[in-house]
Amino acid sequence: MIDSDQENLRLVRTADASGVATQVDVTTAQSQLDRDRALLPPLQQQLDVAGDALAILVGKSPSAWRVPAFSLAAITLPWDIPLAVPSDLVRARPDIRAAEAQLHAANAQIGIATADLYPRITLSAAIAGEGLVSGPAGAAWSLMGGLTAPIFRGGALQANRRGAEDAYQAAFAQYQQTVLAAFQQVADNLHGLSNSADAVQAQQQALDSANAALRLARLGYGVGNAGVVQLLDAQRLQQLAEFNLVQARTQRYVQTVNLFLAAGGGIADAASRVASAR
Repeated sequence: MIDSDQENLRLVRTADASGVATQVDVTTAQSQLDRDRALLPPLQQQLDVAGDALAILVGKSPSAWRVPAFSLAAITLPWDIPLAVPSDLVRARPDIRAAEAQLHAANAQIGIATADLYPRITLSAAIAGEGLVSGPAGAAWSLMGGLTAPIFRGGALQANRRGAEDAYQAAFAQYQQTVLAAFQQVADNLHGLSNSADAVQAQQQALDSANAALRLARLGYGVGNAGVVQLLDAQRLQQLAEFNLVQARTQRYVQTVNLFLAAGGGIADAASRVASAR
């Protein structure tokens, strides 16, 4: 934008020197340049903050590590995102793995509660040798007590089992909700990728048209067929189109990152499977 403002200011000054423009036109162009220059420091601040955050993300101190220089045109998106059903994509998500583990644990608790219903006794060698009928009455009574105790507590054990079954149903419902939410996130981001690609294409066409209009406006201003207001309007439309294109590209990058996050590593796993199959 600043480069464009400087070019416009040069054209206006040239026109003023030849008597085509006035000092008011020069002041207007200079004012536009100054306003756009004032937008640069806040953008630089945002860039510095993002760079510091990236340094922390890679485990470095912001004072000891700086983001490598790059341009927007140098950033490319992955061309081949493996086509896979949602279940293949989201299986690696940590929340799904955690829900699966909770479901397995709840299922195991049902088995434990079921096993508790069966009487558990321990026969020692001494009791087995003495026998239950001919042996001491105290030993036989102790052994029978071990057999009948679970029967007397049968209501509590049945309740424990029903509680374990209810806990399993709750874990299963939570697992279903987690999987469905993951499917929705993946689907939303797949739709977002498709729509953002269309948006980038549309904004690129808009920028091409704005560039052509600005070029014609500058040529017309240079020969006196257009005024400074018309030139500045064309410039602002071109800059707005450029901004919109940058935002559309940025949104596409964000959608791609969100897709990888929603898949929880599943895309990388699918890519490796496709590569191994080849």
